[in-house]
Order: sequence, then structure tokens, then C-alpha cells
Amino acid sequence: MSKNNVRPKAKRNPRDPAEPIQGEDIRSLKQLLSGTSDGAPGALTNTDLAFLLNVPTQQLSALNSAPSSLYVTDRRVSRDAPHESSVARRGQNLKCIRPYHAILVRLYLKHPEYRTLIPPRPRDRDIYDLIQPFMRMPGYPLNTPDTDKARWFAPYFGRSLVTSHKMLKESGIDGCRENSRPVTQIQTLIVLRFAHEFRALYAEYHEKYIPKQKRNKAAYKPQERTWEILLERDSLTEWMNNRVYADFQMELFHRWQEWWDNKFMVTLQREAESRGTTLEDVLRTGQWSNNDDPSKLKLPQASSPITGADNERLADFRSSHALSSAEMMWVLGIAPKTFFRYRKNAHKRIDAAVSILVRHFYYNAQDLQLFIPETQRGQDLLNTLQSIDPTFERKQLGAFFGCGAIAGYNMSRPNSEVPMFARRAASLMAINLPYSTDIYWHLREAAESEAKARGIDPADLWSSGSWNEHNEDAGDSDDDSEE
Repeated sequence: MSKNNVRPKAKRNPRDPAEPIQGEDIRSLKQLLSGTSDGAPGALTNTDLAFLLNVPTQQLSALNSAPSSLYVTDRRVSRDAPHESSVARRGQNLKCIRPYHAILVRLYLKHPEYRTLIPPRPRDRDIYDLIQPFMRMPGYPLNTPDTDKARWFAPYFGRSLVTSHKMLKESGIDGCRENSRPVTQIQTLIVLRFAHEFRALYAEYHEKYIPKQKRNKAAYKPQERTWEILLERDSLTEWMNNRVYADFQMELFHRWQEWWDNKFMVTLQREAESRGTTLEDVLRTGQWSNNDDPSKLKLPQASSPITGADNERLADFRSSHALSSAEMMWVLGIAPKTFFRYRKNAHKRIDAAVSILVRHFYYNAQDLQLFIPETQRGQDLLNTLQSIDPTFERKQLGAFFGCGAIAGYNMSRPNSEVPMFARRAASLMAINLPYSTDIYWHLREAAESEAKARGIDPADLWSSGSWNEHNEDAGDSDDDSEE
């Protein structure tokens, strides 16, 4: 993709409907992005799809059969209408596909490459190869390549020793096993952090040491935008001579070890203490379970058991990190029913893998940004859009993200945060703009396509900043993209 401001040519896609986006399109989207049947390894789950659209997971089933908001009368527009009976109100279907939903659906249908907002699930064997040198207690020498640590693999992800065999045993063509989602999220945390360190260090070495005649060669510029850059390591570093490569590898391993020993292993140590044991014993026995009363342990806050109790770290996870419910469920790899089960059993420890994630992000918020990228504030985002497209006006900001002009003015006030209805599109821009301005044009194209499908001339959409003259800020005051 080019990094200039030239608008990319539109791609023709038969899945781009001429009618407004409706629930059936969300069902088609899930099948398209999964690339496989539901339930198979790699299939998109409801939690994944809810995250991509930034809608509460428990509302996704209703959206799957919902009409476009074009066909639904919004009660906020009819405040002067005669009062309806409670029976009539209960029967009125106000769950619908709003423009900010439709823009995202259209974007993913036409450009499924943006699905990488959800990183690919790493394979167990790839994870093992990456962490094998570090699988020992902090302070001990790194393991040599011939050291077999496979038996102790699973405990690093909150699971038992016997699970190690299941995780690393070759199964099928690609040797990929479907782990529980919290386990997958811990593994993804590791590869995202390792990839982050690799990308930063590689950029430094590329700037300092690559020969001039090779500096502009595409082969030595990272193509992957996710952790899969780690799979390009050999080809990307091919230009390095033996001395430069040895220095690079030593510094890379030092950075990985620094995070592993001083961040991740500290999280595991605290988790082990919260269960009345030590990390050394857990890694030796694989025993994370402890059903004793957690209140009997008197521990520092950092090592205290994580339960579903009020004012505990699980209950406060979403608010303390300013997440939507869809983001929280996806990051922790749990379904809403699991979350509420933890909350109901308030005096029991939650699953070890989930607890590891909650504890780690609580004390390492910078790692959470590897999953949920920090977005610009509204005013800065507006400035960014105007730097890409000088014709872009402030009154168009709300319409661009699928809401109305007033919402756009509100979000572009000084120090205003990006509202939930625009958050996922803003996340996509935060990830992709460092590489290319295409994401702006693709989102704009999706907005214009949805406007046409709703009978709105795109020129009118941008001139008025409104999706509906009677309901221009639908979603601003009663945003159903969030609970």
C-alpha cells in the first residue's frame, strides 16, 4: 500500500450490497472472515465479531436478524407522539443496524484484510520455539536449544502439566490445537510483545546499518502488521553481516528476556502466591487449582486472589481501562455468561488463565495497548483526517463515523475522547495510518456506499453532515453500540 495521499482505486466486490446493511449481512460477514465453518480452529467467534463491530456480545444475536435503521422508527424522534402502552413498547423493535454498524460491516466485507485488528491465533509449537530459552526461573541462565522444556509448557498459561502434551502434540496438517480463548490470549500477548520489540529494534538497525544500495528494497521492509512479522525474521535480517546479526540477536533476546522476566514472570509469580503456592512449585507440578477460601490469605494487593467480588479487579477491569464491554470480553477471551458466573460466585477465584490476564493488564497497561490501540483524541483525529484530505470539514466528522453533525462537533472539542460509536473505526485508523492512508479512503467509501443504499446522495451527506434530516444524531445520546 502506498503512503501518499492518492485515493486508491475502488475494488469491485459482489458482496457489497446495493441495499442498506441488515442483519443478514453480519451473518455473511462472520462466515467470510472466518474462512472456515463455525467451531473449527480459526473460526470467528461471536466475541470476535462483537469486538470488530464494537457491540456488546449479548446483543449480537439480535443484530444478526435486525433491519436497517432506515426501516425503524426511533422513539427519540417521536417524543411528541401519543404515549404508547407498555405492551406496544415491548413489541416495538428498536434494535437495528445503524450507520456506524453498517460502515464497519461494509468495510470488512470489501476489505477483509482489516480483520487483522484481531491478531491471528499463534500455534502452540511456534510459541514454544519462541519462549523455550526463557522457560526457567528468572535469574537462571537461558536454556540451550537442546533443552527439552515441553513438559512444562502449559503451566505458563494457567493450565496443568498434562495439557502440555495435548498442546504440543502434532494434530492435523498444521499441528494446530484449539486452546481455550484465555490461553490463546496469553499466547497472543507474548507474541505481540515480542513482535513489538522486534519491530522497534529492527527499525533501529535498518536505519543505522543497512547498506545504501539495499535501503529501499521492499524485501527488507516489514510487510506484516501483526505479530506475524516474527515469521519474517530470517528474510528481513538477510542483509545483516555476521557481526551485525550477532549484535542484533543478542539485543533482541535481551529485550525479550527483560519483558519476560520482569513483567510476565512477575505476573505468574503473583498469581501463584494468590493461590497459596509459589511459582517454582506451579511450574514443577502444573497445579494452579486452589478451592480454599481466598479471604484466608493475607497478601499484598498485587498478589491478592482475583475473584468476582465487587470492587475487585475483575469487576473494575472495564472501567479502569476505559473499555467497551465488547473489548473487555474479547481481551480476556470470555463470554458474557462466563463473566457473570464469576461475578455471581464472588468469593471464588476465577480461572487461572483469565486471572493471569486481568492481573497482568492491571499492572502493565502498556501491554493492553497491544490489543486495544490507543486512539487519538477527537480534535487530533480531525486534524489527521484533514491532513489526508484537505477538503474534509469538521461538520463531516460525525457523518464519517456513522453518526450526525452534532456528534462530530462534540467529539472534536478540545480534549474530548472518541465516543464509542466511532471507537472501532478510530482503532483501525490508529493501526493502519502509520503504513498507509488507504484506511481513510476505504472508510469514506463505505460511508458513501451506505448513504447511497439509504437513498442519500453522498454530496448531501458531506454537505449536511447528517444521515437523516429527522434523526441526524441517532446513536449519540442513546448509543446502542455500548451497554
